[in-house]
Amino acid sequence: MTDKVQELYDAAFEVLPYLRASVDPYDAISSIAAPARLSASDRLRKEAEEADKRDAAILRFREALANFAASAR
Repeated sequence: MTDKVQELYDAAFEVLPYLRASVDPYDAISSIAAPARLSASDRLRKEAEEADKRDAAILRFREALANFAASAR
């Protein structure tokens, strides 16, 4: 396996936790109960951190995909 393929695999696996089915029964309960225990500022801070993590994973995946495509030519 080449470095570009491994990079693509690693980036894809990093994105997977952020892909959730809308019918996921396990995450629905925790997403409803968790915000009730946090203050408004803590909830917003947590949402911002999660958004930053998700964005970084997506950008890494895009870059790995572009590198893979460029090396395939």
